[in-house]
Amino acid sequence: MRTDNMTEKLTVGALLTAIFAVTAIAFKGFVIIPGITEIRPVNAFPICFGLLFGNVGAIACGLGNFIGDLVGGTLTLGSIGGVIGNYAMAYVPFKVWQGIKGRDEDVLLLGSWRQYMLFFFLCLLSSTTAAAIIPLFTDIIQMAPYTILFGIIFVNDFVAELFLGTIIYKFLASIVIYGILRPTWQRIRDKTIVSLRQSFSLTLITLLCLVAGLVFFFITPKGYGNRLVLYTMGVISLLMVVEMKV
Repeated sequence: MRTDNMTEKLTVGALLTAIFAVTAIAFKGFVIIPGITEIRPVNAFPICFGLLFGNVGAIACGLGNFIGDLVGGTLTLGSIGGVIGNYAMAYVPFKVWQGIKGRDEDVLLLGSWRQYMLFFFLCLLSSTTAAAIIPLFTDIIQMAPYTILFGIIFVNDFVAELFLGTIIYKFLASIVIYGILRPTWQRIRDKTIVSLRQSFSLTLITLLCLVAGLVFFFITPKGYGNRLVLYTMGVISLLMVVEMKV
């Protein structure tokens, strides 16, 4: 049984990775900053993959982003931040949801205004993670300053998740929960137990990332190597990553 489950996890993970990578590659031509970021409908996937598949979905997003950079010709040292950031985009909302969901709830269903508001809040947390992590790497190697890229990534990701992500999530949830993938999903779904304290702590740290990132985006000079920005955001982002995997 364990071998069968692992095979199914690898199969689903490979499928999600392929979907992410192909979509990322398809939009490589819609550039915002050459070699750094582009218009990315693929950013709608992490919130969906994470909430539905947990760690498997998160790994697929990180690996899919790496493959997209490799095949799309944008692979740099900054891609390390892309792997971590896209993984966090999927796993942070999953872990927060696991800590606050009701006892009898398996997934977040979008059927009421409260559920939609919660989904939108999780999109906010998700988009913050990539915006906080990726610019640390691009600033250090002088590909794009933190104070510029934070705002671009945050808006890019949040808009994609908020609008396109909602549609994709409802579609995927209907297939996974009520459709042909339900038996597989029930066997491989992430059963990680998260306490309310862990969920609350991760939420606060992620919101701190958002507030600090926005403050630096609006009030600090737009240039490389601002130690106050890099050290502050680096420490908060590290706390977020550690809390995410505790």
